[in-house]
Amino acid sequence: MARALATSKLRLVVGAALAVTSVWLIVQLAATYGQRGAHADGSSRACSSASWAEEGHPVPLPDGTFLRSPTVAVSSNALYLSGLPSPAGRHDSIAFATERTPLLVRADGEKVSLPPGPFAFINGRLIGGSKGQLHFIWGESGEKNTRMNAYPGPRIRVKSLWHAAFDPNTGWSKPRELFERAGDRDRLLWNSESADVAVTESGGVQVVVPQVNAPLLHFVLAEDAWQTDTIPVRALYATVAPGADGSTYVAYVGEDPSRGGAMNGMLIVRMDSKVRHWSMPQPILARGEHLAARPRLLVGRRGGLHLAWSQLAASRLGVDAGRYLTSEDGAASWSAPVSLDLPKQSFTKWRLALDACDVPHVFVSTWTWKDSTPVSHILYSTLRDTRWTTLVDLLPGKSAREIEVMSDGTGSLHLIASVRREGATTSPPSYDVVVSALASARSLER
Repeated sequence: MARALATSKLRLVVGAALAVTSVWLIVQLAATYGQRGAHADGSSRACSSASWAEEGHPVPLPDGTFLRSPTVAVSSNALYLSGLPSPAGRHDSIAFATERTPLLVRADGEKVSLPPGPFAFINGRLIGGSKGQLHFIWGESGEKNTRMNAYPGPRIRVKSLWHAAFDPNTGWSKPRELFERAGDRDRLLWNSESADVAVTESGGVQVVVPQVNAPLLHFVLAEDAWQTDTIPVRALYATVAPGADGSTYVAYVGEDPSRGGAMNGMLIVRMDSKVRHWSMPQPILARGEHLAARPRLLVGRRGGLHLAWSQLAASRLGVDAGRYLTSEDGAASWSAPVSLDLPKQSFTKWRLALDACDVPHVFVSTWTWKDSTPVSHILYSTLRDTRWTTLVDLLPGKSAREIEVMSDGTGSLHLIASVRREGATTSPPSYDVVVSALASARSLER
């Protein structure tokens, strides 16, 4: 397990060195392909491909930085963005961005203050909630020297978790500590790869966070009150999905009894809404022989489970493919897996989202070499029938990376990416936060 954690940290730190000069871009995707049947409300919708349109106002970032670990959320029909301005290149890390202060901003450019208090806000995440509220969850370190001296890259562990709620009319609630691990070391794997956050249909929030050599943590926010419990499994990566019937599903990469207790199994547990305890872990045999990482579990509008994860390369730091499968009977059985071959470059990342017709879309952040310089790209694929479409460059001619994608509940998908400003000649270049939209060409039929 220690080796797996060390490798995960190496990927994150070394990947930071590949960062290129960037700005923020947000894209809204409201499209799917083909007739997909009836929705939960009984209506029938025909989905067609969407057309692209960009709009928005630039928001300046600190010179020489791009936005790492971006998140996006909706509150009162407005989009809010967060992320950590980070040095655009390894040689700029000392001269620029010496303060590790997150950026919190509305998509129209209006900045929002951070929750009050002397916090580091490690790996902060924005989540939309009920009553027009936003939720901000972050970690705090218990170790000395919380910032790397040579390169202020991302941290993957924290000692405690904190929460504050934001109301556009009244501001922030008092920050509250959700959990603190005993001891003087950071043991919570609070980062965008290992932990996960999901929003329920009623606007509640669920969070899963793996711990080092300890049970998986599960947090639930319902009716303005937090509940904390542990799932009696050990995990390196975990993902949570609230079911439409009130049940909760958690898929994870971790200890697998069927593999002799090895920490490389792919398993799933379920909590029934009426019987408030977790089921026995069920191995997912479609894991295959590749090492698995970063699972993502989503529940479609018709209640089906959609699970995807990375298949790690055996001989290098990177991902060979993303594997995807579904279940229509609450994880009792699964469809045949469908693999999407990913670029072979190290530090390739991907994100999965479902549209209004439960069609999966994959967005990939990767890079290529051009004139001895790493150039980043965002690639895109969607599932048609039982095959992934060929990966295409979502932003041709632009250097783009650091992605996150979110559904706003209407079937529209919001994608965030860091994009280098065109025509920048200064070194290091200047940056803007740019907002773009993908206009929907979806037709609705009743």
